Amino acid sequence: MPETETTTDQTSQKPIIYWADLIRVVAIYLVVMIHVSGQLTNVWGQISNSQWLIADVYGGIARISVPLFFMISGYLLLPRSESLRVFYAKRMTKILIPFIAWSFIYLGWFCGGHPGTCTTNLVRELLFVKGAYYHLWFLYSLLSIYLILPVLRLMIHSETDKRIFWYLIGLWLIFQPLMTIANKLWNFQLNLRAPLATGFVCYFILGYLLGEMDLSRSRVILSAAVWMVSALATIVGAY
Repeated sequence: MPETETTTDQTSQKPIIYWADLIRVVAIYLVVMIHVSGQLTNVWGQISNSQWLIADVYGGIARISVPLFFMISGYLLLPRSESLRVFYAKRMTKILIPFIAWSFIYLGWFCGGHPGTCTTNLVRELLFVKGAYYHLWFLYSLLSIYLILPVLRLMIHSETDKRIFWYLIGLWLIFQPLMTIANKLWNFQLNLRAPLATGFVCYFILGYLLGEMDLSRSRVILSAAVWMVSALATIVGAY
């Protein structure tokens, strides 16, 4: 583990990792920025180009927020050792209870605003397929990752060479962003799948790998450069 400033909460005896908490705070503000800027980027042609471009820049800068949440969760959760019973009792309930509660709150709000349209089939589709509200997709994804997290822990805790996990991250970069871009721009498709190297699950593994690395000046500069290039690509791509 890299050198980092930590302390211990006297009430819970859990180490407090200040840089992880700082990243969470930044990610929270960036999520707010995404939703605020999205109100403008979604009305292209109805506002001035300058207003839209400003919103596009803010939205592109803030897109790192959700990956940050996933990576911090991976860094904090993957190294832990606990039984399935303990894991599901401690972790799943923290997510599952608010997920169910907010799903029914948004479902009631939707049905109240669309009287006579909430049939059993629609309610089932909203709860299990589409989601009761669009931003709840994050909880669906997080719950899905939690289902396989105990298996990922076995991989992390084994004596496996860490280069294998970097190999998985390389596959993920090919099958997720690169293949998605190729499909969007050139309609390129490949009848080849790498199930573990798609979706958000590799953010968990990447967060664990990056969190274990020692920081150096060159790595900080490289990371900043990758983020700036990625944000610029997002801004230009959205435009």
